[in-house]
Amino acid sequence: MTHQKFDIDTTIAALLYLTHKASGKIDLYALVKLMYFADKEHFHNWAHTITGDTFARLPHGSTGSNTLDILSAARGDRKRTKEDIKFAQRFFKIEKKDAVIALENPNMDVLSKAEVKTLEAIYQQHGDKSFKELKALAHDKAYKKSLDHFMTYKDLAEDNEELLDHLGL
Repeated sequence: MTHQKFDIDTTIAALLYLTHKASGKIDLYALVKLMYFADKEHFHNWAHTITGDTFARLPHGSTGSNTLDILSAARGDRKRTKEDIKFAQRFFKIEKKDAVIALENPNMDVLSKAEVKTLEAIYQQHGDKSFKELKALAHDKAYKKSLDHFMTYKDLAEDNEELLDHLGL
């Protein structure tokens, strides 16, 4: 497995699911970290991520690049195209620069039972943590193993030999 294809529909559904778990409003950076943890957990259990995202090694820890792009577009960041901003703002409203508000319910038809179980488990495990705590956790083994800006699946596997063998890495 070299790379999954990014799935924007599943990503939006997962982000909306996590936002609704937080009573419909959540810190943007906390949401990005929760999604990363869910992707990594799902990868370890099922040999693929929920989103198909590309993971970046950023100063605040491991981050789903496309996930961050969607939420940055919802915020109206100038680096995004008008089309991306309009699309993202159909699903999310950003208040006070980083408070994400869900504008729709998640499309549960695009999330598998296993994905919902993973999202639920990650929210239960980390949903009440501060950004400072999430940031520390996102400087994980995968982050430390990565030598480049973008992390590989081998980095994300964190020396899980069974997973590495299964993926042929």
